[in-house]
Amino acid sequence: MPWLVRPDDPAVARYPRPAGLDGDLMRFYALGIDACRIAIALLDGQQRFEFVGVTGRIAVQGAGFVERVPVAATFRDGRSVAVE
Repeated sequence: MPWLVRPDDPAVARYPRPAGLDGDLMRFYALGIDACRIAIALLDGQQRFEFVGVTGRIAVQGAGFVERVPVAATFRDGRSVAVE
């Protein structure tokens, strides 16, 4: 997920990182950011839309279908890094 492997990406860096969150809590926080963006778009009446989120590319196709395409990553020296 870009939140973890691309923290300097402008789409990710614009959101604050709360102190004290790590591991799974940080992943849930990132998921919440994208969920909030989806909710706002749906409340605005959008039925089909796409955006680059902090958990990957998000596409909402209507009828309740949400697709998330994560960023490819690999492990280097025990840390995950984005595959470019």
